Amino acid sequence: MPDEALPLGYHLRAGTPADAATLAALSVQVFLDTYATDGVRPDLAAEALAEYSPAAYAQRLQAPERRFVLAEQAGGLRGFAEVSLAPATAPAGDVVGAELVRLYVQPGAQGQGLGRQLLREAEAIAAAASHAHLWLTAWEGNGRALAFYAAQGYRTLGDTTYTFQGRSYGNRVRAREVAVRLATAAPPASTGGHTLEWSRSLSGVDWHELEALYRRAPLGHKPADHLRQVFAHSRYAWFVRDRGQLVAAGRALADGADCAYLCDLAVLPSHQGSGLGKALVQRLLADCQGHKKILLYAVPGKEPFYRKFGFLRLVTAMAIFQDREAAIARGHLSKE
Repeated sequence: MPDEALPLGYHLRAGTPADAATLAALSVQVFLDTYATDGVRPDLAAEALAEYSPAAYAQRLQAPERRFVLAEQAGGLRGFAEVSLAPATAPAGDVVGAELVRLYVQPGAQGQGLGRQLLREAEAIAAAASHAHLWLTAWEGNGRALAFYAAQGYRTLGDTTYTFQGRSYGNRVRAREVAVRLATAAPPASTGGHTLEWSRSLSGVDWHELEALYRRAPLGHKPADHLRQVFAHSRYAWFVRDRGQLVAAGRALADGADCAYLCDLAVLPSHQGSGLGKALVQRLLADCQGHKKILLYAVPGKEPFYRKFGFLRLVTAMAIFQDREAAIARGHLSKE
């Protein structure tokens, strides 16, 4: 798993049975930091030493339906995600899918985007296993986790309880789609007889190949380092490959409730006119459902294409561009 989308100095990799001890130690640390805010009670100690023992992790690491993604820095474990791919119904609502069993990040590594990248990898794992949803439970007393998942587009399904050592804790059940089921016309599954591969994951993206895609689309020169940064900080992203070649991409910035912005949508000329651009817009719009407004600005002349999705001209829109004169020359800005 490449490091491009991660904070500086971090890298992701798949977990192996050899990681049982470090996973156990980090889990106990994060578990007690979350639950033992008033001290370590006997029930918390018993749960930590049982559920998060090296033996327990060794067993789960070898389970065929489990997947682990580890985030490391300078050889040390800083966080991980554990996913169960066994189809399961969430304990509230009627969602069936993969379960995000846990996503733990050391307190000192939080707030750097590491949790978001681990979550993206977990979503990509679930989608690759043909699951439509990824669901999870989070303790009702963990406000930071609840806010994090809400910001990542996870909707609340209801409540459940997590009981251990005779003590029950209220949990919120949340889920989001990881393989979008569109009610409108289905996106092209193939082109020229070849299956298209859709992915949300930034892992494996060749940023120089993406740079070339935008140049050929043509949407101008977007340097690889610039693309790595902007995609890493976007809430939603899609990459489409045909026989391994990157043929389309797009992303959206969003705040989770009020405003979403679609940008950098591009399709390779060889695949334009196939319905792929339409499918890309549909998927990003599905991601952004629930926002009060969804914005974009189009290449002059492409406005009719976006009107088909319900976009109308924003009469009072204004913008500040870094290269103002170039934006005016392209027809994006007007001095009037």
